[in-house]
Amino acid sequence: MKEIFNLSHFALAFIFSLLIRLILSAFKSAELLRYKLGKGRFVLFKESFWSSANNELVDDYWLPFWLGFLELVIYTYFIARKWEFIAFWIGV
Repeated sequence: MKEIFNLSHFALAFIFSLLIRLILSAFKSAELLRYKLGKGRFVLFKESFWSSANNELVDDYWLPFWLGFLELVIYTYFIARKWEFIAFWIGV
């Protein structure tokens, strides 16, 4: 059976996770403009992306990024070999 995990797989999962982080940071900065924090959209976007605002509304410590990265890496294995685990994960 063909090898599932290789460097290009991890690189693609990392790139797609970063892309998702960029999109979510853009949405979060647009939402935070409603709170009138006295900052511009670009500053809010930068703080949201880097999780460096020292504000609980903005900081997520990159946890969604790492969870999404792990899901993108592990789902490939599950789709290739163990569909039952994906059904279990969706069922939870």
